[in-house]
Amino acid sequence: MLTTSNIFPRLVPSSWVRGVGIDSLICKPLASDLYWVLVSETGSTVANIHPASLAREGLSLHQALEHAAANHHSAWNDGRFRVGFSRSPEGLQFGVADGSWMAPPVLLNPRFYELMSEYLRSKELVVVVPNQELLLVVPNRPECSESAPFARLIAEGRQHPKPVSEARLLLSGGFPSEIVAPSGT
Repeated sequence: MLTTSNIFPRLVPSSWVRGVGIDSLICKPLASDLYWVLVSETGSTVANIHPASLAREGLSLHQALEHAAANHHSAWNDGRFRVGFSRSPEGLQFGVADGSWMAPPVLLNPRFYELMSEYLRSKELVVVVPNQELLLVVPNRPECSESAPFARLIAEGRQHPKPVSEARLLLSGGFPSEIVAPSGT
């Protein structure tokens, strides 16, 4: 049953959205191969929220999004997924969110941006969601975002049974946007 306390954002591949059908979801693209969708969580079950469900519950889209953001923030505070920092053997500092399907949507939380930009000392961040339980973040500098260690971390993350996206997103304090490689590369 849909309640305001069990609405969350989830990141999924665009192929999944096409398979389920965009008209049966509340979703928005983040990149050419990545969407966020609204879901409800009841116990160990995560279910898509159909647009008609909001109307039945008397919720506007704006209200549902506010509840999803607040619930996700509470899940972070409750430790339902991890957010932290690490360093590759080669010395690359990076941010990470992992441990649950709830981890990747943290990129939509302004607090996450503030934390990562402060630690990584960059106002522009590159974010990749290699699988449904992992988000990687580095400063938007070629020596970081185009480095072999970052490429290796992404490749290792994509070995997960449920890969999500190859897109690189720019996070600079607002809603993330896809970084599109120049044509011919």
